[in-house]
Amino acid sequence: AETGDGPLVTAPAQALIDELGVDPERVRALAVKVVRRADVERLAAAAPTRQESPPGGTEQIDRGTRVTPGNDGAAGPGSGRSPRSLSANQRAVGRAVSLSHQTVPAAYTAVKVDVGHAVAAARDLTRRLRRLVGLPDLLISAVARLHRDFPLFFAALVDEGTASVPESPHVGVTIDLGAGLYVPVIRDAGTKSVAEIAGELAEYRRLAQRGGFREEQLAGGTIVVTLHHDAGIVMAVPIIFPGQACAVALTSPQREGERTVAVVGLSYDHRLINGRDAVLFLQALKETLEGTPSEGL
Repeated sequence: AETGDGPLVTAPAQALIDELGVDPERVRALAVKVVRRADVERLAAAAPTRQESPPGGTEQIDRGTRVTPGNDGAAGPGSGRSPRSLSANQRAVGRAVSLSHQTVPAAYTAVKVDVGHAVAAARDLTRRLRRLVGLPDLLISAVARLHRDFPLFFAALVDEGTASVPESPHVGVTIDLGAGLYVPVIRDAGTKSVAEIAGELAEYRRLAQRGGFREEQLAGGTIVVTLHHDAGIVMAVPIIFPGQACAVALTSPQREGERTVAVVGLSYDHRLINGRDAVLFLQALKETLEGTPSEGL
């Protein structure tokens, strides 16, 4: 289908545009010749689907759900509740999460990893480089280097029978230091050393403290690593970001007898990936982290 003088829109993309109520003007503004379903998913996640409120205080959200004062959970006189505005960052997170749940048939599996060698390697690198290197940096590197053997884990679904596989892995990483959740992207992570990845991630943490990211630093991810640092967290199930196929979660290392272990979880789009391949992917990560030497990183 054509959108005026704009790009060609595939049938799956048009169906999602209609389903989510995406503004056609925003579709026409995309800098692509062909708009595919993954483009619409990213577009919908980046901007609200909420329409302008009509007079009288009633607003329409998404596809006809009406919210009026006095509904359960609404703030107002006598309700015992007070209104509190959400930040722009939190609203963006909410849109991405909602769209993920609406459009991605996700599955999840996890593996327990003995990270003793990896933690020791990170400490050794920290001493040698005089720069903080941690388990997340090693995991990001390990994930990126699986791009060649597991290309669909980095792909975007184009339509029911086609996936778009990127030439290089661009790994998004969740950072939340209390000023909002950000997912900056380490581009071409498969060609970078652990030290280079650690340097970029350290700079991203500094930017997260003051919310100083540029748009290009947050765009273009092909897979996400979500970090869950708090002690006592035993499992985390990440969402799959719209336009991607997978998200990898890492919990904080914890002592288990004589071992130091962490749980690495994988959420995956079942339209692209089956359980057997998910297990093979996690086993490959496990083997890499459990056998990590400090030399050559």
